[in-house]
Amino acid sequence: MSQVQDSVVNVITGRKRPALTRPPVLSSASSPWRGVRLDQFGGGPVETKDEAPLSHTLVVQLERPTEFQWKRGAESGSCYLPAGSVSLFPAMTPVTVKNRDTAEFIRITFDPQFLLCAAHEVIQPERLELTPTHGVDDPFVRGAALALRAEVQAGYPGGRSYGELLAHTLAAHLVRCYSNQPVTPAPATTGGLPKIKLRRAVEYINEHLAEEISLEALAGAVGLSPFHFSRLFKRSTGFAPHQYVIQRRVERAKEMLLSSRTTIAQVAIQNGFCDQSHLTAHFKRVYGVAPKAFLRRFASDREAA
Repeated sequence: MSQVQDSVVNVITGRKRPALTRPPVLSSASSPWRGVRLDQFGGGPVETKDEAPLSHTLVVQLERPTEFQWKRGAESGSCYLPAGSVSLFPAMTPVTVKNRDTAEFIRITFDPQFLLCAAHEVIQPERLELTPTHGVDDPFVRGAALALRAEVQAGYPGGRSYGELLAHTLAAHLVRCYSNQPVTPAPATTGGLPKIKLRRAVEYINEHLAEEISLEALAGAVGLSPFHFSRLFKRSTGFAPHQYVIQRRVERAKEMLLSSRTTIAQVAIQNGFCDQSHLTAHFKRVYGVAPKAFLRRFASDREAA
């Protein structure tokens, strides 16, 4: 999947430039995510003229409202964006915008191919077309954007799969609610993954526990779209894919701690955790104690036996 394009293009001259000249106050540019990017910007002016974003662009206004003038083709007007409101600027849809002070906002950009993957389970269009939208109240989008921001602020504790799953769910919502294509619901299924696909997914996870496992790669290993795979996998196991991966990493770490003299820090790295503290946090969640306390308890039980 191509890198998310943080640029706009002038539809008359073909010239590209950064969408905003000022730097973000928070960014997922260095995240493990593919196909999606989150940036948070402070206030400042914005002006475009017959320019189109290269990526689908979602904007969530934060605590202060703002207002801007816009022109799209023969249509023009002024738009008020209340605090918490949502706006959508589809890729390659030119617009002229002028704003003196945007106030603080979150911007999420989606690679067009990423959105097409999410659309697969919602609609079946020959060409996906999103509808430009300004200043709407959408609690789902607002909540998902804040959840993605929290993941960035925390340093991506959920890894690549968690952020991409959130982004896929958000993208599917955008397709369902802001597309001019008719919605075609996915066929209803009462079960989860077929046994052969579930076994293949579990084998893939076990073989790559020490690596960064992307939702896209995991779904591709069983021939499904990420969004569809996530739903069926959870029905089969009771866990979202990223939760299951972490659970297996913790279980394997426990096995290694009990069967070898490898240090906790080494076990953490060998099982895909960032460091010892990352393993400890998840180990305590699963087993109720830190790895050191677990090993002491195990040693005491063995001596008493």
